Formats: sequence, C-alpha cells, structure tokens
Amino acid sequence: MKKAISLILCLCTSLFLLTACNVVNKSSTEDAMGLLKKSSDYYKNINNVKIDSVIDSVMIYNDMFTGEPIICGTKLDVTTVMYNEPFRFTSEVLFTYDDTIEDGGISYIMQNNTRSTQHGVSEGDKISVYQFANKEWLRVDLTNEDFVLNDTLGLNYITYYDKFVTDGKIVGKEKVDDIDTIKAEFTLNEDYAKIMYKKYGFEEFAKLIDNTNTDKAILDMMKNATFTVWFNEKSDEAVKVEVDLTSLMGSFRKVVIEDNKEHLSDEKYAYLNESADKISIKNTIKFSNVDKNESFELPEEAKEAKVYGQE
Repeated sequence: MKKAISLILCLCTSLFLLTACNVVNKSSTEDAMGLLKKSSDYYKNINNVKIDSVIDSVMIYNDMFTGEPIICGTKLDVTTVMYNEPFRFTSEVLFTYDDTIEDGGISYIMQNNTRSTQHGVSEGDKISVYQFANKEWLRVDLTNEDFVLNDTLGLNYITYYDKFVTDGKIVGKEKVDDIDTIKAEFTLNEDYAKIMYKKYGFEEFAKLIDNTNTDKAILDMMKNATFTVWFNEKSDEAVKVEVDLTSLMGSFRKVVIEDNKEHLSDEKYAYLNESADKISIKNTIKFSNVDKNESFELPEEAKEAKVYGQE
C-alpha cells in the first residue's frame, strides 16, 4: 500500500459541505439510471475536465515485516486534469499515511507524506501511467479494463457507470458547492464489490478469522455500500460522486466478529471490536472547469521512465 503502484491505482475523492436534503418527485430507477447515462455521454464528449479528489480511510493491514495486524490511516489528495481525443491526464498527488503499532503496551505512530506527479496517456489497448517521485520517473502499463475498474481518475464511475452499479433511485435535492443538484443513490454490482473487497483491506479481516464462510459474507455485505451521485439540476451532468463504506461497519461487526466469536481468542476478539470502531472509508470526487484547462503533453523526460518492477 505504501508502494508507488498503490498511488497509481488509488486516485480519487474530495469532500464538500452539503445543505439539508429536500424531497423530489423523481424517484424511479429509470430516472436515476437515465441521469447517469446522460452524464456519461456528456463527459465522453468534452475536451477536458478538472477532477479534485480526496480519499480518507482507516483500515487494518498486516505489517509487511512482522505479519501482525496494524491500524493504518491514509489520505490521498489529488488534483487531476483529464483530456479526451487522445485520452491523457496529469495529476499532482499527496499521499499521507499514519500507522499505529502496538509493541509491549507502547503505541508507536509512524507518519509519512509523499508527493508525486503523475501523467497518463493512451497507447493502443493500454494506458501508460508515468509517475515522478524520489527524483526518478517510473511507468506502469495497465489494460484499459484494469484502468477503468481500479477507478484511477474517478470520472470512470460516470463514463463507465454500468461496470460499477446495477440500479438506483433519486432521493432528494442538495446544494453542492453552490450548485443546485439532484441526489441519487445506486447499488454496486457484484464485480466491483469484489474489487473493493480487496482494494480496501477487507480481505485481511477475513484472514484474521480463518473461517471460509466469512469471505463470502463480507463480499455479500459490500454490495450494500453507499454509492451516491449528485447531478447538476439544470444540465444533468454529475458534479460529485461519493462511495462510503463506513456505513457497513455495523453489519461488518456482526459478520466478521460476532458470527465468528467461537473461532477467536479473547485477545483477537477484543482487538477486532476495537478496530471496527475506528474503521472508516469515504471516497468522494468532484468535477469542474469543463473545457477550460490548458493543454498538456507528456514531458520528454517521462518518456524514458523505468518500467515499475523491472531493474
């Protein structure tokens, strides 16, 4: 998670204050999915767009050296400009993590901030992502499918919405950054739930239990994650997307901890309960400045980048 590849695969999210929700007449799945389709068509036909994003999470991971579970808080703050025809993007990334490690009753907090520049260009059937960090350029090549499903930009949630959600409903009206919007909630499809299951560390929880039924139970639960989109009321394009897994933690506590209590030592049972209180994951994306961004070309020095993982 602290490697360069995790920075490339996790670009997302920003938080904006909202006003109180109002009831609206539109409420059918057809209306909600129709708004997604209109927004998808809109963003596929623009020249460029700015994407401001932040992803905040507190999760449990196994320490790479000791194998012991640790609580890790991360924040990914990204500003991206994406271009169409040909597809390319440029991003400034700030990745922050905060590990709390227990050792002999003493808590050690390890903190680190990593800044990097990333560029991406479409090359045939792949997306090449270039990252400048630690005074050198690295390149990772992704298939178009992997790039979309790993939600590298956040806009993929809209332009390829059918890969992420199955149905939805309109739930109200809210203001987002002084824009009047229609708010809709959607249901995640199973394929994307599987990706999120691994991406956000839930798989590590299943390993702590050693119960084969837990793996499927968590996956079924993740399909109930909150996936919300705010659409401009006047023009229908999406202005904000939010995926919130924090609301799952009540169900998670039952599925992972209480239903498996007989398989856990008292120490592990107490640790998991304490950890569940701290877990939170919220991923939000905001789109703006459509067709108002300066042009971008891949820097010459980036073209000589080393392929990540190769000497």
